[in-house]
Amino acid sequence: MVKNLKIAIQCCECHRVKDGAVWHEEPHRDDVAYSHGYCPTCMRNALIRFGLESNMVNQALAMAQ
Repeated sequence: MVKNLKIAIQCCECHRVKDGAVWHEEPHRDDVAYSHGYCPTCMRNALIRFGLESNMVNQALAMAQ
């Protein structure tokens, strides 16, 4: 039997889930398949940790939205 699963984007660091343009806390659900990426806050922190300059961080964030 094949189930139809909802696909949601989950931040790989803070585990918030994207719902439209909003990221929020959501408990794990078995009926959802999760794809992982970064929410804007964690993306900014990761890019800074990777040593990228602030203008590169701002460009990456603008492209991600």
